[in-house]
Amino acid sequence: MSFDANYNQTPFNPEITENKQQSWIQWELMNMYKRQSVYSQHAGVIATSTPTNSPTLTYSDLIAPKPNTNQVDPYTQWLPSSYIDSYTQTISFKNYAGKLAYHKEDNMFTAWKRNNVVGLSGILQQALGQMIIDQFDTLARNKMLENPLKSHGIGKNDFAGLATTDLLGKATLKDIWLSLNDRESQWQNLHENTSPGGLICLTSNGAISDLMENLRGLPNAELTPVSQYKSMALKGEIFSHENIRFVGSPLAVLWNAGPIAQRKDIKAAVYAGEGSPDPRITLVDGVYAVGQGNRAGIKFYIQLNTVTGLAVGDTITVHSAITSAFGVTDGVDFRDSKTVHRRIVAIDAPNNRIQLSKPIMEDFVTDLGGTVFGYVTLGRNVHTSIFIGGNTGVVLAMARGVEIYTPPAVDDTMSMHRFTFDWRGAYNIFRPEDIHVHFHAGTNARYAGGSYIS
Repeated sequence: MSFDANYNQTPFNPEITENKQQSWIQWELMNMYKRQSVYSQHAGVIATSTPTNSPTLTYSDLIAPKPNTNQVDPYTQWLPSSYIDSYTQTISFKNYAGKLAYHKEDNMFTAWKRNNVVGLSGILQQALGQMIIDQFDTLARNKMLENPLKSHGIGKNDFAGLATTDLLGKATLKDIWLSLNDRESQWQNLHENTSPGGLICLTSNGAISDLMENLRGLPNAELTPVSQYKSMALKGEIFSHENIRFVGSPLAVLWNAGPIAQRKDIKAAVYAGEGSPDPRITLVDGVYAVGQGNRAGIKFYIQLNTVTGLAVGDTITVHSAITSAFGVTDGVDFRDSKTVHRRIVAIDAPNNRIQLSKPIMEDFVTDLGGTVFGYVTLGRNVHTSIFIGGNTGVVLAMARGVEIYTPPAVDDTMSMHRFTFDWRGAYNIFRPEDIHVHFHAGTNARYAGGSYIS
């Protein structure tokens, strides 16, 4: 096994394949990754030659001996030996994949047939590649949030205790900076433009807004905008403050994962592509004709048991998975791939139906019991701030890199063509002392007017 501590190392390596098309695809994905990913760029990469069917790999290292600082007799002939020990870590590997399908009449497919390289590049740029990048980024974020060194709000214990006053502020920054610098962190693995003892904070734009307001008028509260050092800026970086660089990302908000204000049952199966207004009749925000209006049997709404307590402009979470692991009983499980947040753009109160800003992109067709196919939840949003002292806190163990496949069409008219990918690896907590996770409240914009503390 080899560990690559170089910052910005990507999970894509054009040099590992002799297949020219796969090598070109790796270059394309690597460039997209560098431009668009946030969380995964702050995780190291472990490349291993272990067999790809092995579920785990054990890594061992030494615990440094303690030096003897006592003086010795100048006539002594035998010195006491310093004790040396070791530790092991087990990293895991999992399989991930994805798939898109295009009809032979689709423009994207036509471009691919006319020019394989140009057409596939368009598919990677507009759909498949973005799906891969988002998959890596979400998996990296979720693993970072599992780090055992964490805190909640101002002296709280879990999501359930978070109040609107538990915002990111100067006092919290001071405590976390001191906590990380007191640990035996791997500072040498930080970004080359980050000073020793410096931190990178991946957080929400709402938290950054709250922090700017908190610092206003305080002594020693200078912010250095990224425009003053943009040649060295990180992806998404907004400013730095007291040796902490702040990077904003929408992924830092766990929508409606806190205390629940409203929980509604979805009372009819929802299929991918449903839930948004009929694009032939209604434009979302007066501009967007969203979804497909000519599909047979499509429903342009989500059927609920009741819409009481919901309002146009609310950002709700549509989900089927629930968890009590974070302190909220039967709370939203943000880790589940089907969990998605959407903005309500219309409510049909007499029929208990809502319409969303975008369609639902996965099926909710399994009856969870009592003719309930999922849930709509409105609650307190949980904002996350991940403070990173070294990019070995979470590492990506790669057993087999991303491969793109274009299997042949198998239907009677050879009209549906698939573009798929898979890879084998997993994000693992490697040096927990390098990361501190802080969960807190924060500000989110509300489309119905103004902003609110979620």
